[in-house]
Amino acid sequence: MTTHDTVIEVRGLGKRYQLGETASLDKTTQALLRTTKNSMRFLASRKAEQKPEAPYVWATRNISFDVKRGEVFGIIGHNGSGKSTLLKLLSRITFPTEGTAVTLGRVASLLEVGTGFNGELSGYDNIYLNGCILGMSRKEIDAKLDEIIAFAGIEKFIHTPIKRLSSGMSVRLGFAVASHLEPDIMIIDEVLAVGDADFQKKCMDRMEYIRNSGRTILFVSHNMDSVAGLCDRVMWLNRGEVKCIGKPREVIQAYLDYAVGNDGMENLAARTDRQQTGDLHINRLVLTSPGSRENNVILLGEEAEVTLSYRSTGVSKFEEANVWLGVMDGGGRSMVEFDTEWMGCKFDAISGEGQITCRIPRWPFTPGVYSLSVRMRAKGDHSDGVRHATSFVVQKGDYFGKKLSCYSQSLVYQDCTWEAHPASGMKPAC
Repeated sequence: MTTHDTVIEVRGLGKRYQLGETASLDKTTQALLRTTKNSMRFLASRKAEQKPEAPYVWATRNISFDVKRGEVFGIIGHNGSGKSTLLKLLSRITFPTEGTAVTLGRVASLLEVGTGFNGELSGYDNIYLNGCILGMSRKEIDAKLDEIIAFAGIEKFIHTPIKRLSSGMSVRLGFAVASHLEPDIMIIDEVLAVGDADFQKKCMDRMEYIRNSGRTILFVSHNMDSVAGLCDRVMWLNRGEVKCIGKPREVIQAYLDYAVGNDGMENLAARTDRQQTGDLHINRLVLTSPGSRENNVILLGEEAEVTLSYRSTGVSKFEEANVWLGVMDGGGRSMVEFDTEWMGCKFDAISGEGQITCRIPRWPFTPGVYSLSVRMRAKGDHSDGVRHATSFVVQKGDYFGKKLSCYSQSLVYQDCTWEAHPASGMKPAC
């Protein structure tokens, strides 16, 4: 270790995976039988006919960093940047291809929904099973059992087999067990998003308690507000390598700037990963918001505009054209879809080159990084579509227009009306 305060030391860490299919059990068994039957001479004759070595991909490469005792260390990055692989390496779930990762003290990991749970066992039995896997003694579990069950909030279902519980209940129970282990190092992937707003707040409060007690947390999340509010330092991973490490606000801003300005994301002319038929071609997609000076930056609560530019090389006009837009959050979850056909809207006789704009009166989704997919189709088998056509950033804004300080762990803001029956002293227009 670099110093006596360092509890995680990573040097040149890399993990390589082989691409392509692996042999099935039946094929492997057949190969062994052939080998036995035909002897070593058969193997020698087949050597020249062996397929070339399968290609490899590096999930992480040349990662180096230190984490001190009592520090909350955040890890951010797009899907596929290597975050989960890094946590699995630190948790000893998988082993590195190169480099070293040294951890000092007891480690508790919460990486996926229901990790370490047996679906046939009850929640009660899984507390003991999961606790033992994480290194707790039966005496420790006995002492914390009531507290774990109360924290998870599933007292009514504690003797129900885990397979019958929702994913949210499984996450709550898994987090309750891992956090009450009182580990020296707690590793948390993006699993808290499954829980409801109240439970997310309980988790954040629990992590604050763990940090204040001098323990260390590694925290992966696509919720930039949570990362900025909880973490002491943040590391940004990009394509399996460290882009930068530093103060939360500085690293997050650099990450958001990159997400908006990444070359080739906004201009679609050169994208080859598309589903295209006929002469229709989508060549540009831009998001704007009146309160923002940058393209692909939207303010919460403000009007948002998505402008699609298209062209054709052979058709002068498109008949009965429809446009579909799909928004996904940083975790890859589908958030909302916009479709002209659902709205009963079709564009007739639009020119072979032009623009179509979709206006969203008030953007409802909380701050973070999102991606937008697009598809356009027209009569005569003309269509074009691009998944993850562009990334955009949602920044803080005043959704309700009342300059209220609204704190929420939810993903969406929504207007509503309130009435009291019988009439109360409530002010009107509420």
